[in-house]
Amino acid sequence: MSLVDANGDIAGESLPARKAQTAWILYSRTHDRAQLAAVYPAIRKNLLWEERNPRWIYQDHNIADEKDLEFTSSWIYDAGFASLICTELGDPSEAQLWRSKQAEMADSSRKWFFSDPAQIHQYFFSDERVHSKADRAESNAELSAYISQALAIQQFPLAIRARLGDYFTQGFRRHQNGLGFEDYKYPDVNLTAYGLIDTKRTDQAVSFISGVLRESIQVGTFVEAINKTPAAEGVQESLFSPLNIIEFTWLLNGCRYDNGSPVYVDLADKSRQ
Repeated sequence: MSLVDANGDIAGESLPARKAQTAWILYSRTHDRAQLAAVYPAIRKNLLWEERNPRWIYQDHNIADEKDLEFTSSWIYDAGFASLICTELGDPSEAQLWRSKQAEMADSSRKWFFSDPAQIHQYFFSDERVHSKADRAESNAELSAYISQALAIQQFPLAIRARLGDYFTQGFRRHQNGLGFEDYKYPDVNLTAYGLIDTKRTDQAVSFISGVLRESIQVGTFVEAINKTPAAEGVQESLFSPLNIIEFTWLLNGCRYDNGSPVYVDLADKSRQ
């Protein structure tokens, strides 16, 4: 977080927000309140910048009006941890600020990505009010992890979460290489797993978690993303597939840690017992 500048951004590639969650998990392990207080101002500035820029920026890709469901969902999720941090630091008004902003971003996302009754969109370009551009075109042929991960966002209305659940169900292929995805990576599949668990889609959650774990081992190296072969894509070596292996093994054994402290999650399928 020392790289956050006065505007709140970090030079280089703009990626979905998960920094407040990281700080909260570290605090849950160390209980170092002074360090949490010291890092919060940079987290705050960066989250406010990402609120204004919920989009991928890298090298010459920098479309100012681009909105991305992967980014807005991750932002809503991470802002919840910013609220937890503020509560822990004794600032209830700041904690409420983040909860209000979560609701605002969820409502904006509803308008940007879910207004089309026929399709959930990943992108929205607010100047032209379109969902695709030549260098940022949507692919609708296969299940997108960038869309399915939004199932974890509890600030979305029940009707939207139901649509996301139906979207996953229609595209998920538990016995097929790639599981129905064109490709996937850890930050998206772990939110997808949480969403399936939270919406009580237990059978799907077990099949999905087991499939990601299997393919993360099958590719044979530590990678950023896994494609439908399944084979490695993106950066190598990367922490993403090792995180798939570690966390999804925990989940299958009933341990969920995303809120900072391990909690038991019951994924037993009673119908098979």
